[in-house]
Amino acid sequence: MLIGAFNFRDLGGHATVDGRQTRFNRIFRSNSLQELTPEDVRVLMDTLKLRTVIDLRGPDEIASAGIGPLEGESVRYENLPLLDERVETPGKVVDLGERYRTYLQSFGAKSLVQALTVMADESAHPVVFHCSAGKDRTGVLAAVLLDCLGVAAEEIVGDYCAMQQERASLADFLRRRPGYSELDDDDPILDSSPELMRAFLRVLDEEYGGPLRWALASGLDEASLDRLQAALLQPNDDDPGEHHGEGRNGSFP
Repeated sequence: MLIGAFNFRDLGGHATVDGRQTRFNRIFRSNSLQELTPEDVRVLMDTLKLRTVIDLRGPDEIASAGIGPLEGESVRYENLPLLDERVETPGKVVDLGERYRTYLQSFGAKSLVQALTVMADESAHPVVFHCSAGKDRTGVLAAVLLDCLGVAAEEIVGDYCAMQQERASLADFLRRRPGYSELDDDDPILDSSPELMRAFLRVLDEEYGGPLRWALASGLDEASLDRLQAALLQPNDDDPGEHHGEGRNGSFP
């Protein structure tokens, strides 16, 4: 859809365990937006009517790479970094699974919960959230969001793995970033394998009871969860009652 954002896609159309579907044209995920073309900006602002950008990068990353041409547009901008740049730096990592776990800790947890809260506000829609590559921090937020909406685990894994189709584009993008010019084609930072997301979801299940329970325990209030589900799920005509707390593991007690 966009020339300057190779990993931009709609999170609509995902099936839920209760037979509904996530709504189109509400939430988008992407890699960073600093390379958007003027045509891309017109698509986002005039066609999609974008209202909110959630940037998961840290201040140092943003200072280095920039926000991009949307900085001059009338959009709400939320900077919600998942990494504490005082103690960690984005970049090459050996164990992506371990890095994903750090996003669940206090610093990243606050940003993840705040991102969910923003997305629960229909006046903020449409929303796009992104990090740099649009794969790791963005993938973790997408996984938590989709689970909160009741999307099944393998559907979440499929969304994460869609990035594999853009591996070459990701490598080219990263090689244009400082410190990545010699990036190998087989560098693990390019991975978005199903095993990686399945392992992450397993950690959430075993240590927290699943992404939805993690989000509630980490500060997402129940009213925001209700608004999130109401805003982002197609209504189920067969069951007009509440679907509060339903995730891929069933009803939240």
